[in-house]
Amino acid sequence: MRPRSLAPLSARILALVLIVGAASGLSAQNSRPNPEPVFRSVKSLTAHIDKLEGGEEEDAAVDPRERKEKPGVDYLKSLLYYLRQRAYPNDTVDWDAWRRGADHRDKMPVGQIGLRGDRRTLAPTGTWSYVGPKNLQVPYRTYYGIAPLSGRINAAAYHPTNSQIVYVAGASGGVHKTTDGGATWTPLTDTAWPLLHVSCLAIPASAPNTIYAGTGDFDGMVGYTNGLMRSTDGGANWTKISDSLFDGFAVSDIIVDPESPSTIVCSLSRGSSWWGKLVRTTNGGGNWSDVTPLEGWGLFASLDYAAKDGLNNRLYYATDSYRGRVLLSTNRGATWVNSGYVGTGSGSALTRVAGSKRDPLTAYVVDSSISSPGKVQKTTNGGLTWGDSTNDFPHGNAGMGATYNWSQSFYDVFIETSVANNQDVVYVGLIDVAVSINGGANWNSIGGPTYTGDAVIHNDQHSLTVNPSNANESLVGMDGGAYRLVYNPGGGTFTWTPLNAGLYTTQFYRAAFHPTNPDKMLGGTQDNATPVSTGDLANWLNRGGGDGGWCAINPANPAIQYCTAQGLATFLTTNEWSTSAYIGPPLSHGTDRAAFIAPIVLDPNNPNLLYAGANYLWRFDSSTLSWTPRVGGIEVATGSDVINCLAVAPGDSDRIYAGTANGVLQMTANGGTSWTPIDGGSPALPDRTITFLNVNPTNKSDLLVLLSGTGSGHVFRCANTLAATPVWSDRSGSGATGLPDVPANSLARDPADPQNTWYVGTDLGVFMTTNAGSTWTNVTAPLGLPNVQVNEVGVSAGYLFAATWGRGIWRVQLATTRTVSGNVTLQNFAGTVAGTPVRVEIRSPGSTVPLETYDTTLASGGAYGVVTSLNGTYDVTIKSSHWLRAKSANVSVSGSGATVSLSLVNGDVNGDNTVNIADFLQLRAAFGSSTGGAGWNPNADLNGSGSVNVADFVILRGSFGQSGAP
Repeated sequence: MRPRSLAPLSARILALVLIVGAASGLSAQNSRPNPEPVFRSVKSLTAHIDKLEGGEEEDAAVDPRERKEKPGVDYLKSLLYYLRQRAYPNDTVDWDAWRRGADHRDKMPVGQIGLRGDRRTLAPTGTWSYVGPKNLQVPYRTYYGIAPLSGRINAAAYHPTNSQIVYVAGASGGVHKTTDGGATWTPLTDTAWPLLHVSCLAIPASAPNTIYAGTGDFDGMVGYTNGLMRSTDGGANWTKISDSLFDGFAVSDIIVDPESPSTIVCSLSRGSSWWGKLVRTTNGGGNWSDVTPLEGWGLFASLDYAAKDGLNNRLYYATDSYRGRVLLSTNRGATWVNSGYVGTGSGSALTRVAGSKRDPLTAYVVDSSISSPGKVQKTTNGGLTWGDSTNDFPHGNAGMGATYNWSQSFYDVFIETSVANNQDVVYVGLIDVAVSINGGANWNSIGGPTYTGDAVIHNDQHSLTVNPSNANESLVGMDGGAYRLVYNPGGGTFTWTPLNAGLYTTQFYRAAFHPTNPDKMLGGTQDNATPVSTGDLANWLNRGGGDGGWCAINPANPAIQYCTAQGLATFLTTNEWSTSAYIGPPLSHGTDRAAFIAPIVLDPNNPNLLYAGANYLWRFDSSTLSWTPRVGGIEVATGSDVINCLAVAPGDSDRIYAGTANGVLQMTANGGTSWTPIDGGSPALPDRTITFLNVNPTNKSDLLVLLSGTGSGHVFRCANTLAATPVWSDRSGSGATGLPDVPANSLARDPADPQNTWYVGTDLGVFMTTNAGSTWTNVTAPLGLPNVQVNEVGVSAGYLFAATWGRGIWRVQLATTRTVSGNVTLQNFAGTVAGTPVRVEIRSPGSTVPLETYDTTLASGGAYGVVTSLNGTYDVTIKSSHWLRAKSANVSVSGSGATVSLSLVNGDVNGDNTVNIADFLQLRAAFGSSTGGAGWNPNADLNGSGSVNVADFVILRGSFGQSGAP
């Protein structure tokens, strides 16, 4: 069939231009004020979710695998969790802080990880390597389809003539390329781009090595973007070619004109500015013009063009989802008018368009705002009129709801066409994928459907790209990664092949790492449950369900592990996931509420105990398989607030800290019987969402707190949480060596230097301090970690791990560590040994200058242990408050470490390492005093009896004249 000409329509389209132009003045200056977007404001998004739920939340007492999903709320709850943390105490997020923060990060000094030998000398920098998931399995078939899985893919682009070369866009993981049809993938933008969110891709047919990438996450509604990027060498190098017109917007779609590839049109919307525009260049991005028609703004979700006519003309289409309209251009995007499409528009649902590749006057629109369920509309006259082609479209089912397939069309929706048997083949992606092989006359599900036990692909569709070399082959991007779709027109069959075994775009919320085996770990992810490595990094299991969350591994018995799903749904295994059980907790019995991703932590002193945070504290005992609900009966997070993070102090199971989404920090010193807010003080902790807590391993009252949001520091320390007026010190640094002003999400201490060397995972990567936060260095891209959000950092088995939001889990080797341990005998002491502070120094033989100094406390029986990176022969000294320093000379510290046990002489009241008249005078001054009383000196109580008496004089006299090791 010869493509029809556009010429007969030109007069009618011109009439449309005149009519619409007269009504609107064709001027952005006459536009009415922009309404507030539903999905940008925490308040409005909360109200929208409440309306959809009708006051009924998912039942946390029911295994997620057996729950009926609430249509339309799953991604919105994930988005609300994300926005609320970053906005609080405001209603919207200052997204420009991420651009400023990326600029700051890239100018920071580069850090050194993995020091070797003498810690006074910097060794070569360690580098990050990707760990997983690889070949990720599915937890179950409904919603997940067939394995393997990866993270969300927003778009794809085929090489024009070589279909083995394909590019895909990770939602927050950058651009990836395959040259072997998806068997392997290479990331192209990890360290080349400052931010890795990508919405769309385009390749001109006449320039197969040129790739255009529209940044931002339009579908996911994350606000920070980086404009339009271009590579002219197949992705090896990139240049930003957009100008200020792109600032604040995600690029939702790109048209590169097929006949004139220097002409490019982009649709911009969402991002931080939300209501967007249409922009155009005619010189390949050298200059851009705003070509937005009518009101001058809208929610522009998609662009497309139809087949060219016999005169080499094409109709361009654009959709404005806010007004429910389809725009037309007859001059390749230079000007636009309303078509005859009549939609209702919405601030939430998306309208998308696809032109026919067979007929220049035919196009299709998928629109969920026009009715419930939505509709597929079709024009056969160049957009002048539109008819309903929904017909027998698969809207849902009895199990999930009659309109379930449309329930997230604000997030997961595409429409695309190809040609077979001289008819339009129309693909529509929503929750599932549906196809019509006869131009919209009839429809069938080809995804399983995805919300049944017959699912063959993952839920939530984002893009379909037709292979220009083979119209029967497409690549589909969805929440589960990238899949090849092949249509057999002869047999009428569709075949799916997942391409995810080596595509690494998984988005992790949280993770946990095995204490001794660096190849074992697990972590919760966005819409891909909880990936688990049981030691084979090339093949990952998947457990739990839904959106995975916080995880935990019992350090005393690592076969016992936990994972969670949204709303604190918790799973337990006692055999490293050979089997597992859903254990609750049963929150639905009352007013308990939990964050979408709610915290669980183990008690480091008794790892049989697991604490879980809702608005109350819950405790699970793995030895009895039972929950203690609402520990202490105290609501820790009141009003609408929830516990966002937890920490149990090493050395004291009764000391528990809880940070909330609304910036309240609570402490209990009695196991939850009572709680005290400690976020106030002089100065106070800034009012931001608290994301992570870390207790000093040798001082249960020394606490590090991480904050989300912007406009404040993000790492704070209180050296004494028991103080009547806590003092909060900002440990974020300042100036060029300070942390970027973006959320901090996780902190880990270096075991070789826990008091000073910390690693922090932030929304812009990983940063390191070696001086307790006075200054920070960048250990992200310069060391090979992608410029990606990091939600969890952990130190385990000699490695620093980073679980990222879009590029999986990475690790870098730390210094090889060894343990110096043993027992300290405190002579002439009848008091409590456990908790007694000691200073351990490691020195070069014969030297009095320490190479490393460790302040630690003794355990019961006088046991101690410190971790060092040193390797060789050293002197080890130990001193405590009123005991003389003792030394063990020429200790071989190698292999796993060394054992050093020493006996300390008592009597050094003033701590100067000698027992002399000065000590006698101090003891005499305290004589007769007792604990806490007038004249009390704890160092004069040599025997630990609680009072200074003649027995202490006897001890001093016995040691008089002695000196400790220098």
